[in-house]
Amino acid sequence: MLSKYKFKGYARISGAVHRRHLNFQKILGKGTMHSKFIVSDKRSFYLGSANLDWRSLNQKMELGVIVKECPCLAEDLSNVFDTYWELSSDGTATLDSVHRVNQREASYNMRSPLRVIHKGAPTDVFIATSPPLLNGPRRTWDLEAILRAINDSKAYLYIHVMDYFPMFVYSKPRRYWPVIDDAIRKAVFRGVEVKMLVAALHYPALGLRFLSSLESLSGINTNGSIEARIFKVPTPAAMQTVMVRERRTHNKFVVTDDTIIIGTSNWSGDYFDGGSTGAAFVAQQHGAGEEGRPLVAEMKGIFLRDWYSEYTHSVSEYTEKCLLTRTGAFCEADKDPALLATSQQ
Repeated sequence: MLSKYKFKGYARISGAVHRRHLNFQKILGKGTMHSKFIVSDKRSFYLGSANLDWRSLNQKMELGVIVKECPCLAEDLSNVFDTYWELSSDGTATLDSVHRVNQREASYNMRSPLRVIHKGAPTDVFIATSPPLLNGPRRTWDLEAILRAINDSKAYLYIHVMDYFPMFVYSKPRRYWPVIDDAIRKAVFRGVEVKMLVAALHYPALGLRFLSSLESLSGINTNGSIEARIFKVPTPAAMQTVMVRERRTHNKFVVTDDTIIIGTSNWSGDYFDGGSTGAAFVAQQHGAGEEGRPLVAEMKGIFLRDWYSEYTHSVSEYTEKCLLTRTGAFCEADKDPALLATSQQ
């Protein structure tokens, strides 16, 4: 299932490729197709942040998970695809079609995950999705999975996401949406160490203000802390203008003491509560130390690698050099409306 904009111009091989358009503006009056996953033979799958175009696979910073030979979970994700496929069957789907579509029951969820063994460690996994309207019986909403991970964090909470806005940023009029923001603030008050890696690609004057507000909580008690950094993928000076903004982090994941979530949604109300589709792979490990939580340790290592890289910039530095004085060599280029339309990315 592809957005019509992603598939336009591709050669269609007769009998080998079948494609359909899923128009959420027509069905729900809002939202977009934002899931990114591939299921193979109902045995293996990929789920992650990358769109299926050369820019995502060559220019952007992406992260996803490949699950091999796990038919139980692959079939569960395939059921999500089947819902999309059925909704797009004749191109005339409406809101009434959503209630008639055969929404298959989730095999696993937040309360009843699948137990697998990863590198010798017991690991509980499940697939969570958005929007709730399309979720079949027993399917966990990906927002609920993220909130549980944040609320259950005890020592650390590391977030890497392209867009972070506690609001509906793409709809008019814009509305405040504090659901995740409130949970992060509560984590700081509980004494959790919070680190956030975010891009400053869309509406930076807005996004940086929210990040500054979160940072103001650092040191409010003896244990909790919060720091945000802007991650900018370096762009060669000779890069064509049209590609400058494609050199960006597009990651969407969170890692805590015992949980990792790799998703497809940016963190704003538009994605979780605005009718857009999204999917997330959720895994929990409760063993002792890094040996008992190898997947958590691996994701933590990936986050910290990027956190301590030369490509991160403090919120204050980015604000000063990219918004106020425009003297930074690392700033995101302004969006050229003639080249790129305003839309959810």
